[in-house]
Amino acid sequence: MTDALASDVALTWIAALACLPYLRFLWRAESPAGGRAALALVVLMGLLLALRGFDWLQVAPWLGRLTFAVATWLPLVTTLFCERLLRRHHPLWLKVLALGVSAGFFTINLVTPLAQGQTWTVAFAGAFAAVMACNALLLLRATDRDLGVEQRRLARVLVLVALIAAPLIVSDFRTLLGWPPVRLGSLAAMLFIHVMLAAEARLSLLRELVGRIFAWAVQGFALALAFAWVMGFGGEALWRHALAAWPAAIAMLMLAAIVTSSRALSLASAEGQFLRWLRAAPLDDLDRLLGALGDYLPMRKHLRLQGPDLAGYDSAVLGRLADAPVSLVRARAAAASPDAALAEAGEQWRDLLERHDMNHALPLRADPPLVVLVDLSASSAGSLAHLRAAVVQRLGRSLAARG
Repeated sequence: MTDALASDVALTWIAALACLPYLRFLWRAESPAGGRAALALVVLMGLLLALRGFDWLQVAPWLGRLTFAVATWLPLVTTLFCERLLRRHHPLWLKVLALGVSAGFFTINLVTPLAQGQTWTVAFAGAFAAVMACNALLLLRATDRDLGVEQRRLARVLVLVALIAAPLIVSDFRTLLGWPPVRLGSLAAMLFIHVMLAAEARLSLLRELVGRIFAWAVQGFALALAFAWVMGFGGEALWRHALAAWPAAIAMLMLAAIVTSSRALSLASAEGQFLRWLRAAPLDDLDRLLGALGDYLPMRKHLRLQGPDLAGYDSAVLGRLADAPVSLVRARAAAASPDAALAEAGEQWRDLLERHDMNHALPLRADPPLVVLVDLSASSAGSLAHLRAAVVQRLGRSLAARG
């Protein structure tokens, strides 16, 4: 495998990996920019990026046709995404054009052996560019009446991304053009994902885009130069290998930024989900509050234990750790304590949690005893999940004290 081909494959697979954290965010978000059309677009884009790496490696003859079959649906899905972004219907002629391009080339791909040449691939690229240009024009023409300020800014920046992406995508035809030495279309896909994440985070899109591109370019070259130096190259070979590794270094930095942004947005989305549940939860009755836990997904799996359910456990002993949610980690640590009273309490809580296969206990009342067990994804004392459980416990204890 040549160095150029290795770089091409590495770039496209890094970009395919970058789709995964954004897909996870889109799947969990209630109303992401672009709606569910964004989900379909990223799924299609990720599948295409993954497949074409195998196609470039010539793993199997049929992969070329499969890769092109996936690519043919980009005009239609991109049009639906732009339509959803504008929150109004596109002209019928544009929908027909996008559907015709996608369905037409998909059918051609089924009946025409692409191995005979690149004619249909180039023709498809031209038709796709025409559909993209029509969508970009509609995004640019969006007025204040059509979109809010944030949506309008996103529409403008996406047009700028399309302009930046155009030469990068053209580079994917380097086997026909003879230049540049590396296919850079994968960077265009990652740039799109980054802008969409920045829009979700309500960042200043244009400043974020320009600043990040400059930072990635500078930091990527420094990283590539460092790796070339570590590998023992010097003089002219140092610069030549640094330039060859530059695109892959930029892609790795973009992937890190996408993973970080996606995780931050997912955490913010989870916090918003808890606040929305709390806003709707009944705060005047303990039974109704505990019943509403079934509407909050992370605590949907919960158990209410009281009376006979706690037979064999000493409520006074359990009360020694009842000042806060009792996690399984905390119970095990207490059970290993040299303090006999604390160890006894930890042992009883550990037994109670392990018996019911849960990892958090919320002691709500001592007499008569009432405990709610929940199964949370995180059990550390400083986690957000633990803090939300503490809020539920405090509300439950307040209502239990009234009754």
